[in-house]
Amino acid sequence: MVTMIFIKLLNVLNFFFALAFSAGLFSVLRPIQHSYRLTKLQSVTSNKSIGNSYAEYVQYYDKQFINLNCTTYLKVIPYRGYIELIKCKEYYMDCKIHKVMEITNICDKVEYGLSLIQIGYRNREIKCPFQGDYIIRNITYDPTTALPLFFGPTEKWWEYTFKLNVTFFDFNEIELLKYHIQAYILTYRLKH
Repeated sequence: MVTMIFIKLLNVLNFFFALAFSAGLFSVLRPIQHSYRLTKLQSVTSNKSIGNSYAEYVQYYDKQFINLNCTTYLKVIPYRGYIELIKCKEYYMDCKIHKVMEITNICDKVEYGLSLIQIGYRNREIKCPFQGDYIIRNITYDPTTALPLFFGPTEKWWEYTFKLNVTFFDFNEIELLKYHIQAYILTYRLKH
């Protein structure tokens, strides 16, 4: 009797072991991937006598990249940054402000800001004071790196669409540059 129960138990364990190593179950157990998709990226230079800026997003295969061209005619030292994250339901409807962040002494925090992104190409060092041409190509970021700044661990950030407004000011509160971004999070599992 005990041997029969033991054999049945081994058969059940063998069944679950075979099921776990079959391709069908592993496709279900693959981790969920999250990737951002931009739908709008706009750069606004408020004071054309200080400089100008151009921003675009491009898509290569399944990945999106941001390209920036910034030119400053004078020495520019950004002092304050204002970041406003607006959380919306699907298709940017029923929006509400989710979080507002104000950052001062931006020059001291440039290195930390660059640690949140990956840059494929840049024509020069990005440091204060800014003057001249800055060409930055193929900027990407991992949503799991930057999004914890805005969301708690239990919030379902992948279920929403977002608008992000970033504005930079100098020490005299003169607006230098503004970015408007709209994005959604694409959620998927890899097939192999």
